[in-house]
Formats: sequence, structure tokens, C-alpha cells
Amino acid sequence: RSDNSNSFWFYANQYGRINKNTDYMGLGNVEYRYSINSTNHFELGAGVLLSDGAADHLRFDQLYARYTHKKIRATFGLRHRDLKMMGLSSVGGDILWSGNTSAMPGLLLQLVSPVQLFKGVRFDASLGHYLLDDDRFVNDTQVHFKDIKFIIDLSPRDLLSVKLSHYAEYGGKSPVSGKQPDGFSDYLKIFFGGGGGEKATDSDQANALGNHIGSYELEYAMTRDDFDLKFYHQTLFEDTSGRELSNFPDGVWGIYFRPKKNKFIDAVLYEYVQTVSQSGRFSRSHKGRFSGNDNYFYNSTYRSGWTYENSIIGLPFVIPAQDGLSAYINRFYVHHIGVAGRISKLALSFKTSYVKNLGTYIAPLPHVEHALYSFLEAGYPTSFGAFKLKLGADFSDQKRNLFSVGLGYSIGF
Repeated sequence: RSDNSNSFWFYANQYGRINKNTDYMGLGNVEYRYSINSTNHFELGAGVLLSDGAADHLRFDQLYARYTHKKIRATFGLRHRDLKMMGLSSVGGDILWSGNTSAMPGLLLQLVSPVQLFKGVRFDASLGHYLLDDDRFVNDTQVHFKDIKFIIDLSPRDLLSVKLSHYAEYGGKSPVSGKQPDGFSDYLKIFFGGGGGEKATDSDQANALGNHIGSYELEYAMTRDDFDLKFYHQTLFEDTSGRELSNFPDGVWGIYFRPKKNKFIDAVLYEYVQTVSQSGRFSRSHKGRFSGNDNYFYNSTYRSGWTYENSIIGLPFVIPAQDGLSAYINRFYVHHIGVAGRISKLALSFKTSYVKNLGTYIAPLPHVEHALYSFLEAGYPTSFGAFKLKLGADFSDQKRNLFSVGLGYSIGF
């Protein structure tokens, strides 16, 4: 690597296993599955990560227990979310939780598969609770999570889905405002987005208790004999103005295409990402509510923001400031392309992102940055393991160009 830093896609959306300064990484995983009967299944998983460039050189990558009973699945501990869209998406398939950080300890309840609501309409749902146990401004911050998804069967091969995802940071102890509300009544306020009581900060009393972020997702999926095609849009919001789409068209707009009879191409993806609206500049209504300058992923009380171990949990293009208490960049335009394919046994994956960085509303960059982040991975399987070659290159009109080369080997038993 050049300039003592890895290129962007070498470390972004890598589950926190690699960071800007990582030179080497070793990972060992083991899983055990046991079916008690046809409706009860149990799974244990553990992974140990050894790497440099981070404070903890040896740590658990995953450590979890999972129990499935009929339609309900419970996962407890550290477990990464499943890879989506062959890893080609710039946001890992989820604008709010992209796979850009290590796994957070928690409990997740979810439906195994969508449930029929009535003819032509199904729904899916999840409910989770996590602990941010890293070193942050508000220590021991808790995270509430839920999502609900409605799937409309337009035809046997055409599906339209609408999804709402909601996260909220709450509780913990702030060095400025002390212990934050985290009782059962406070949890109910967090769940429904209610304002805080007299023990909450002024901003949480005026708006909603805790630091809330959410997303609407609209997806149309087509299945045909020769291909699968998916169109999708994911918004992001921090408050009422975003929930009411005052920040339109901020979010991710994407197309994912998978040919079924092509010998060389497995998938092609294009995404357009923008975060420049943020509901306009800051203002305050006569009712005392704030609007504008949504300042994505950051909050006045939870100053470490939507981060874990100093990395953004969601959109990887958001760059924290050096003090970790604000954003350096959270307003940008992105055009992103991903392609996966193969030549004989050689598996190839390519990603490239053109990024136009503006900084933040409060602190715009002196000069707009234009950058290109590119990444190529080639994998070759053999009878004694798989070998990988990784190449990365970042070009910028404001910073030094970066080049990275990586070699990998993996084997399964």
C-alpha cells in the first residue's frame, strides 16, 4: 500500500476486519448446527480475528448462538449480517447498517420467512437490541432496532416491497449531561419515537428521546427465465423533516441485474447515492422543533454518532472528524458500479465509485473534492484451498493517490 494507508474499498464494508492501516489479517471461523426436530434448530458460531492496525490485534470476530423455532429465529451475541448482492453494493445493501464495522453484541429476533397477511400480501419483521461497548462519548449506549416489510405479489414473477427500518441510540452516561434515561417507560418512548421527560436533554425533550435514524425502502423485483432484475431506493432520516421526505431525493437509488445464462457475468449493479439535501439548512419552528441540517449519523447528545469502534455503521462514504465527535464529510454525490463474473475457474469482482465530497453544512470543504475509488478481486479455487489477489486504487484532486495490493488464502474443512 502507498502513503501508509489502504485504498477505500480495501477496508470499507469489510466487517471491521481491515482498517486504513492494516497490513495483515488472519481469520478463523467455526460453526456447529444441530436440528432437534423438524421445527427446532440450534446453531453456534465463533470466529477469531488477528490483525494489525487496530487497538485490539486479537479479538472475536463472531461469537453467537442462534435458535430457530418454526417461523421465529433468535440470535444472541456477535454475528455479522449476511452478505447481500454479492458484496457489490456501496452500502452493503443497507444504507443504515452496511457491514462497515465489527459485529455489535446484541439480541435479534426475526421472522425466518415472510408471513402471509392476506392474498397477495406478505410481511416480514425484525426486532433487536444492541450495546455499543466501545470507547465513545456516551459510554454504554444502547441501540433499539426494528423493521417491518410488506411484500405485494403483483404476479408470480413480479414483487413490490415497502420496508421501514428504525434505529435509536439511547441510555448510557454522558460526560456533559450525565446518565441518560433508559427505564422501561423510556424504552417505550424510544420504540414509538416519543419526546423525553424532565431527565432528558433539552433537545430530546423538544424532539424525540435518543438519537433516531431510519430509512424507507422501496423495491421492485422481476424474475424472468433469462435474468433477475431489481430496482430499489433507500432513504435515510434523522427527524420529522426526513420522515416527511423533506430531504428528497437523498438516499440510495440502485439497479441490480443477474443474468442466468451468461458464462462470464454473474451480476451487475449501479447505485446513485446523495446526501446533500439534509432537509435544507437549519431552522427552528414556532413549536420549538428543529428542522434542516439533518447532519446524517451525528447527534448533539450522542456525539460519537452512528459509529462503532470509530467507524460509521451505515453509509461508508460518511467520514468522521479526527476527534470522532462530528462528521468531516456527510454531504456527497456518488456514482457506483459493481460487476461480478468469472473466466473459467477465476472468480472476479470489481467495484468503482466516483465521489464528489462537499463536507458538511456547518463546515463545508474549502474546495469540493472529486475522487475515484476502485477495487478488483480475483479468486482461484484449488483442491487445497482458494487463493485471492486484491488490487485497489484511489484517485483524488485534493489528496495523494493511493494504491493497494493484497494476497489472500483460505481453506475450509
